[in-house]
Amino acid sequence: MMVTFEQLNADGFFSIRHHFENNGISLTGIQFQKERSSQSYHLIMYQNSNKPIKNKLEEGWGDIFKHPGGITGLDKIVFSTHPLNLIRNAAFFDGNQVVKSALKKLENQDNPVLIYSNLQFNTKNNSQ
Repeated sequence: MMVTFEQLNADGFFSIRHHFENNGISLTGIQFQKERSSQSYHLIMYQNSNKPIKNKLEEGWGDIFKHPGGITGLDKIVFSTHPLNLIRNAAFFDGNQVVKSALKKLENQDNPVLIYSNLQFNTKNNSQ
């Protein structure tokens, strides 16, 4: 049975955008698309757990952490982001003086910024 793209688009579908893993952690990026809207998610699985964490990438943090580039041997996830995403969302880093200092030096037309992150999640509701 063949399903047309129009039917898939009306019902909605997921597509895998990226997948990275090492011995301790895996990260899969998926996108749900339905008609004229789409939503991106990261699925994170720690190898010592069978419980995946689903993180919806919303405006703000989602803009910063949307484009992973890999996972280091120390389970840090590497993200690449445009400086404008960091500048627009500087309020998220108010408590981090090192990041605040670096943000002052960034300009919109600078090269992409690499972020090495230990993501921490609220396990009650699986949010970042």
